[in-house]
Amino acid sequence: MTQTRDVVVLPPAAYLTPCEIPFDSPPLTRDEAVERDLIWKGALEKCGQKPDKIKQWYQDKQADK
Repeated sequence: MTQTRDVVVLPPAAYLTPCEIPFDSPPLTRDEAVERDLIWKGALEKCGQKPDKIKQWYQDKQADK
């Protein structure tokens, strides 16, 4: 008789955390909005890298087998 066992391995918690939202209120001035655009762009780019990091982690795990 053959027994099977499932082993669940999750990616590092840092890859699974929700993305940070830089601001929770609208800008008060046009200048502030322009400054925030750059901050939002950086935050969205950082957030967009998470799936790539998870994929890379998974590929590394498969290579370790």
